[in-house]
This record gives sequence, C-alpha cells and structure tokens, in this order.
Amino acid sequence: MDENFLNGLFPALLTPFKENEALDENGLQLLVERLVNQGADGLYVCGSSGEVMLLSLEERKRILEIVTGMVGDRLTVVAHIGCQRTADTLELALHAQRQGARAISALPPIYYKYTIQEVSAYYRELMDAVKLPFIVYNAPVFTGMSFDQSNIAEIFAHPNACGMKFTSYDSYSMQRLLSQYPQKTMINGHDETYLPSLALGVECAIGSTLNFTLGNFRHITERFQAGDMKTARNGQDKINGIMDILLEVGIFRGLKGVMALLGLSLGNCRRPIMPITNQEQKKLERILPLIVGA
Repeated sequence: MDENFLNGLFPALLTPFKENEALDENGLQLLVERLVNQGADGLYVCGSSGEVMLLSLEERKRILEIVTGMVGDRLTVVAHIGCQRTADTLELALHAQRQGARAISALPPIYYKYTIQEVSAYYRELMDAVKLPFIVYNAPVFTGMSFDQSNIAEIFAHPNACGMKFTSYDSYSMQRLLSQYPQKTMINGHDETYLPSLALGVECAIGSTLNFTLGNFRHITERFQAGDMKTARNGQDKINGIMDILLEVGIFRGLKGVMALLGLSLGNCRRPIMPITNQEQKKLERILPLIVGA
C-alpha cells in the first residue's frame, strides 16, 4: 500500500450551517474552493472540527459528496466515518469508497468504555469491508481511549491500516510508534504540536486552524527544512498564540468566528454549542495579525 498520499497539510474541514441549522451547501463550496486555492494538500472531512457528532448520516454523506465532487483529483480527501453503531460506520465507509475518497478514518466508539479487544474488532470489521486505506484516529481527550505501542499491534497488523491521526500531547508515544512501525504514517493532529512533530519525522498534519493558517504552517515547514529553527519556533509561537485566544472563546465556535472575520461566514456551531457573542468575536480580532497572509 502506498502511504505517500498522506503528506503535507490537511485542514480538518469546518461544517457551515444556515441560521436554521440546516447544512449550508453554498458556504461549504466556498470554503472548499478557498482551501484548494490556498494550496491545501488534502481535506479531512466530517471530523471533530466539522461537528461530526452533531451531524446526521445523510448530512455526512452529502458533505462528502460535495467535497469529492468539487476537488476531483486536485487534492486528497480523507473521510472520517466513525459512528457509535458499527452498522452506521460501515454504511459511511462503503459510501466513502463509492464517492472516491482516498482514505477513511474513524474515532473509536465511545461512552460504554469498550475494551481494546472490542475496538480492535470494530476497526478490523471496517477495514475488511472496504479497500480504502484506514487511518486510526487517536484522540484520548474526546474518547477516553489512547492508542500507543502497548495496544495498537493487532490493529496495525491489518493490511489496510496505513497510519494514525495522532491527536495527543504524548510525544513519547508518538516517537515509539514511529520507531516500531516505520511503514505506517503518523499524522500530527494538534496544531500546537506541529513543530515538535516535524522534529520526530512526521510529514503530515491534520488540523483545525489549517482552515485559515495554511500560510503559517507552510512557513514553519520551510524554515524547519532549511534548518532555521529560531524562525520555525517563532512560527509555532504564533500558532500557539492563536490557540490561546481560541481557547478563551471555545475552539469550534472560535474557528467559525475567525472565518467570519476573514470574510467567509460559516454560521454558528450547531446546538447545544452556544452561538459566539459580540464580545467573544471582538477577542478573536487579536488573531488576525498572527495569520500569515490575512
């Protein structure tokens, strides 16, 4: 299996909504075209940043159909297909394959505190069902389950398992996975750990702020590759400054607020996430000077 397609910068696509919370297809098209024009290497569709837990199966299918229909072969599309019911996840996996997604990814099922044996069986069933490369989604803050060198062997043994979206601050575990599974692709999932991940040898990132910080991340990558660590660290400091402000207002609400400041309204997040206030929107203006090319 060729994992070279998992390289570069993949915005974790936001999901635009209208005032009545219906999917804003026009807003989605504008966002996708904007990211294509700004040089994204790929798109991660219907992940956490896309408010996946607040979307119906049909909405998730429609979003992927719009994205794949727009981008064609211009960049790589990874579809997040994780659901609580295995049957629903399989339905989305087969749909992603039909729509031409390049790979699929899935959070483990949550809430019932499944065992690693149950989660491994869940993932194997997904990988058996389709021919697409599969990316494990490691996000212990959201799921309560952490994948590392102690429990990933059975999952990574499947030939369709191509790598992991590593959304964790545990750089030790990331390094051990890179060392023990050099044939798998580790993908940085926390924007605030991008530069440290480059130092470990990671060459791909999926991130929330990449919806508006592609220029920042390219600058960090270029300076790191040139050996200019001081400038690269300054670039990471800007990203972390952006994260500090987003955390003040709530990450997902803040992401959409920044996009509005940049001229692309994606609406509010879906309930029960609260709409952003005027005061919070004012705080987000401090992010604009930190965005390269804004």
